[in-house]
Amino acid sequence: MTRKDLTIYTAAILTTLDEEPSGGCPESHLYIALGMDLQKWHAVRDFLQSFDWITIRVNWVEITAEGRDIAAKVTAAQSTPA
Repeated sequence: MTRKDLTIYTAAILTTLDEEPSGGCPESHLYIALGMDLQKWHAVRDFLQSFDWITIRVNWVEITAEGRDIAAKVTAAQSTPA
C-alpha cells in the first residue's frame, strides 16, 4: 500500500464515520469497503488507532473527537476550489 493509498483510505473512513449519526459502524463494513483485503484493513486500522482517530470495541469502530477534527479538515479541503 502506498502512502497515497493510506491517505485516501484514511480520509474516506474518517469522513464516512463522521457522517454516521452514531459515529460508528461494524468493523466488517470498513473491511468490505477496502475490497475485503484483511492486510489492507489492518494497516489502515492500526494507522487510525495510532493517532487516536478511532476506537474499536469488540468489532464496533467509532470515530473520536480527534478523528472528527481531521474529518472536518478533509471535508473543508474537499470543498475548497482548486
